Amino acid sequence: MDVFVCAGCEAVLSASVARVALPVHARQRWGHSLMPVLMESGTYAVDPEPGGPPGAAVLAPGDLPGTVLLPERCDGCCGSAGGDGPNLACLRCGLPVATRVDDCGYWQEVWCDPGATRLVPGEADELPACWSRLAEECAPVEPVAPEGRWDPRWGAAVGAALAGVVALSGGRPVAVPPGPLAVTLGRAVGA
Repeated sequence: MDVFVCAGCEAVLSASVARVALPVHARQRWGHSLMPVLMESGTYAVDPEPGGPPGAAVLAPGDLPGTVLLPERCDGCCGSAGGDGPNLACLRCGLPVATRVDDCGYWQEVWCDPGATRLVPGEADELPACWSRLAEECAPVEPVAPEGRWDPRWGAAVGAALAGVVALSGGRPVAVPPGPLAVTLGRAVGA
């Protein structure tokens, strides 16, 4: 398990965390409602895509107990959208070290600033929780009356899977056997 420390004073900022893949739904935004936490507690991921700071790591908000919120740097409607830059500071020295995002439509997440934090690798002695448990933890469709709606995590996972199917098909038609999969995905695969 690894920890993140402050690049300014070397204070430990995070709980012990294990690296996992960035969830497929990480960049997805969802309406105007409050979203759940992106990362499972005890895990972190490094964004492999360009666009943000190279090496930026995302953690669950509760996994950075060595930080304090900078309220003057919190923008957004119902929380912080992260547009004002780092809004969490090192508890010991006050250096801005991370950006907490928890505004409506955004996943609740904390992005460590790679210039202000440093990763201290630990031993791989414990396997982290895995997103493969998604099927056990939440239903694909939330029971919202009357028709229900897709859970945003499932929506992103299905979208990524469909993109993979289309890429692998090489432009050939894809057949979906009759049943729940055809009811759910048949039209999209057919298109």
